[in-house]
Amino acid sequence: MGYSKDQLLARLKELQIDFSQYEHPVVLTVEAQAKYVGNVGGALSKNLFLKDKKHRYYVVSALADTKVDMKVLSQRLGLGKGGLRMAPEEALGEILKVPLGCVTPFALVNESASHVSLLLDKGFKTQERCIFHPLSNDMSISKADKPSSAVQNVKEKSVNGVRPSIPSTDAGKFVEELLDRTSTLLLSEISEDSIKRHGGQLGAEVANNIRKCLREDLKNLATIVKNTAYTEGFYAGTHYQPKRL
Repeated sequence: MGYSKDQLLARLKELQIDFSQYEHPVVLTVEAQAKYVGNVGGALSKNLFLKDKKHRYYVVSALADTKVDMKVLSQRLGLGKGGLRMAPEEALGEILKVPLGCVTPFALVNESASHVSLLLDKGFKTQERCIFHPLSNDMSISKADKPSSAVQNVKEKSVNGVRPSIPSTDAGKFVEELLDRTSTLLLSEISEDSIKRHGGQLGAEVANNIRKCLREDLKNLATIVKNTAYTEGFYAGTHYQPKRL
């Protein structure tokens, strides 16, 4: 079972993420949504669930007036001209846990969508508020934060009391944080008691413990970096103008 609309809203309130909610009839398009919330102040979004040839999935979230050229976007992501296509409808329920017409960045809070990459329109940064469906298309929520920050806050889990905190665009800090965490764990595992208990097997024991402790933490950090890279590719793709011969 994935997150429900009510569970998501409760989680946002728990995290003290500011948002306003607007109930309305079920809508299947941005144009229909605009009839009910187009005048509340905020940028509407269109959201696509895509799949590539290697069965990797993406949620593309763009401003309503952004033209998303999937051929160009596919090339910018290194997938070739025809590398992206719409994901099959059954994948909506299996992976995002939402029905047709409810694709939203918030769907990535579900564990089943942990492997899905989020590509965000850079234009969101210029908007004071952004409007999205909260896993259901009979409501819209308007929030001041960037969509990626809210999704990350809801999804993020503490691993041994440590949360990913590094800027995802700074490769140097990313590497330094990995080294710091590994060094700290390594030193904590080596003690007189552990040497007596494990003897010649100490190296293998320490390696196994570090692997267990760091696995989820490193996955979270890698996901942050991966999503940033894909988002930059998406931005380049939507603004790419081919040269005329």
